[in-house]
Amino acid sequence: MAATVHMDRVPLEDKRTLMSRRVKVREKKVQTFAKSLREIERLRRAHVQKLTQALKVKALPSGVDMTDPQLLPFLHPHVRALIKAFPLQAEKIVSKYGLGVNEFNDILETSKTDNKLRCKIANYTKPGTQVAAKKTTMPKPESVDQ
Repeated sequence: MAATVHMDRVPLEDKRTLMSRRVKVREKKVQTFAKSLREIERLRRAHVQKLTQALKVKALPSGVDMTDPQLLPFLHPHVRALIKAFPLQAEKIVSKYGLGVNEFNDILETSKTDNKLRCKIANYTKPGTQVAAKKTTMPKPESVDQ
């Protein structure tokens, strides 16, 4: 070697430090997701209550997708407005907490098959219960009609 470069030695981080940093990042995402989920669930319950009042029913019919584009034209304009507003409001909640819609949906889908993740989310939403990880869904931005 004709020439050598003098560089100060920089201590390398050990494997445990790197792993704990990754875990903290993931844990922060789980916390953020759980906060978003909790607020979206509150919003969903409020919308369901408004819909049942507007439709003058005790409960919404199970098995009926009220967001079905073929059903929407037959609904009262107030009901239609509520149904169309939910995904937009949920998207605002997700972005308020610093997540993207796709990232939120990815975590949601993963939680359906990952028991450990589902338990972590439950710990941050409601201790002792496995809250709405399977109930709440949010459409992709391109599927929202205006």
